[in-house]
Amino acid sequence: PLEGSIFPETYYFLRNINADTLLKRMQSKMIEKLDNIWVGNHKYFKSENDLLILASLIEAEAKIKEEKYLVSSVFHNRLKKNMKLQSDPTILYAKNFKKKNKSLKIYKKDLQKDNPWNTYTRRGMPKTPICNPGLDAINAAANPYITDFLYFVSDGKGGHRFSKTLKEHKTNIKLWKSKKNEKK
Repeated sequence: PLEGSIFPETYYFLRNINADTLLKRMQSKMIEKLDNIWVGNHKYFKSENDLLILASLIEAEAKIKEEKYLVSSVFHNRLKKNMKLQSDPTILYAKNFKKKNKSLKIYKKDLQKDNPWNTYTRRGMPKTPICNPGLDAINAAANPYITDFLYFVSDGKGGHRFSKTLKEHKTNIKLWKSKKNEKK
């Protein structure tokens, strides 16, 4: 199935169900969820697919529900300013595309290697979704918090630090690096 086409939730089914039937059910659920959110929240997007792509970035970036709306605000603010999204999960998606042994490390060369998903070399959203987003990420993409944030970085505890300026962002990166070094 295409990336982003399956709605992630628990499905109950009989043991002997045909795999194609189950897949179609999962894809129908994604279409249903997208359609329901799209109806009243399409002001930021040209298409439901654009909503799905942004939701997939949010899903990959944030695990905490409230932070999904903040991450969404950063992406919306960057898109409005024609800034690059610079989302690390897009780098990992392209790097691991069709690989069996997935890598979680990003090197400078990965950031510079241009491809349709590299949000460090290209403006706008990537070519396709990078994962199957859940309902919280889709809602966050359609209804971002209104903020002035343009940057975010991990806080080293499973969440993020958000900032309005590059100077604040650089300070937050230093804090993240010091947390990372403490763990070592």
